[in-house]
Amino acid sequence: MEKSKKRLIILIFWFLILNIAFLSLYLIFYCKSFDFQTAIYIFLLTFFLLFFLFVSLKICFLEEQFFFQRKIAPDLIIFLTLFLSLFFIFFWFGFNFYSFLGFVLSLITLFEASRIIEKLMNRSLKFSFWQILSGTRMFFLSGFAILIAFVAFLSPKILGGKMFLPRSVYDFIFPKLEDKIASFYPGFSGEMSLNEFAFLMVVKNPPENFPINNVKNKVKSYNDLKNVLSEVEAKLGKEKMKEFLNSARVQLLRSFGFKDDEIKKIDGNQKVKEFFYVGVSKWLEKSSRAYKFLAGAIFGILIFFFFIVRFILLIISIVYLPLWVFLFEYLKKIGFFNIKVEKVDKEIITI
Repeated sequence: MEKSKKRLIILIFWFLILNIAFLSLYLIFYCKSFDFQTAIYIFLLTFFLLFFLFVSLKICFLEEQFFFQRKIAPDLIIFLTLFLSLFFIFFWFGFNFYSFLGFVLSLITLFEASRIIEKLMNRSLKFSFWQILSGTRMFFLSGFAILIAFVAFLSPKILGGKMFLPRSVYDFIFPKLEDKIASFYPGFSGEMSLNEFAFLMVVKNPPENFPINNVKNKVKSYNDLKNVLSEVEAKLGKEKMKEFLNSARVQLLRSFGFKDDEIKKIDGNQKVKEFFYVGVSKWLEKSSRAYKFLAGAIFGILIFFFFIVRFILLIISIVYLPLWVFLFEYLKKIGFFNIKVEKVDKEIITI
């Protein structure tokens, strides 16, 4: 088979498999209806082929090529190939500042990985595909991990490119927070309603005309609070109790910084656990409008995603390494890759 045909095959497969990889990432991070496991299997297969094709791409274009009777350096061909292929990021995940930044960083990292392949090949007199894979792997993984980190950040299933507190993180933290609040305010529970929480605040600092004496010492648990609430309701009556709770809730919400138009929309039957989540999310959203806080938080999230993804890809690549070598040896056996021996004259200086 002619060299030009081999190069064309590698190019076509690179573009095709890369877009299937983008499709798998789209299914994992963007599509809610598609089977998650199937998307993972598609990604694992495409990741296996992508790294092999990436190394093969560089090998195919190591020699200087002629296009339209003009001599073009191999590095420029590789750069243009990576640029055009990675440009499909915008087709799959949309164009915005973050996708553009992910595109640029991935392009730079993968291009540097291609240059390392050439350095590794020139460093040794004997060609070793295993050595090239081992020496290039971390740069390729980093480039791909950068891309996935930005995709994960933009994913509507995770953060959607916005700053807010993920529910899973909140549910993990809240039990510890609940115990801490209960130590300061006995009777507190995440399952209590907002009205009950407002009543608890009144109990901890009761007014002089409160209908029950020494009420502060009577509340040691959430059940105690409900008993006191029933006792107060029996003395005041349902209508006055309703007015009392409404007044206590309004004061509580104002202390949290809610405006009057927002207070009118808040039902006192909402659980405190849900109320805190909404409140913390709103605070985070308002705070993130400050450019420095927003930039720092997003940078931290992206770094976190990057290291998690690269670690996962590294584990996968350890399993794939012998399979990549086996695939190369098979293609070498059928004549797709050929090993040539070149004699090199080398000058040395002596005294």
